[in-house]
Amino acid sequence: MKNVMVTLDDEPYRNVCVKADEPGRSISELVQHDQSELGRTETEFQRSERLERDARTSIPPGFRAADNLPRGQLYERAA
Repeated sequence: MKNVMVTLDDEPYRNVCVKADEPGRSISELVQHDQSELGRTETEFQRSERLERDARTSIPPGFRAADNLPRGQLYERAA
């Protein structure tokens, strides 16, 4: 396990100290817990991949964009 030095603004420091005052808690334990939670969350790239996968699975089978509005009609405007 490594020791690190962290600098906090006054308000976050007070919040951490209040939580660490609970029985059986320490600032080190709180930081370790938060750090391990960060490691479990998905990265922005993983999130993008998941959203793309979800979008692709929501497309009905056999869908073809060409079967919808023809390109010429897409850009027509009412006179």
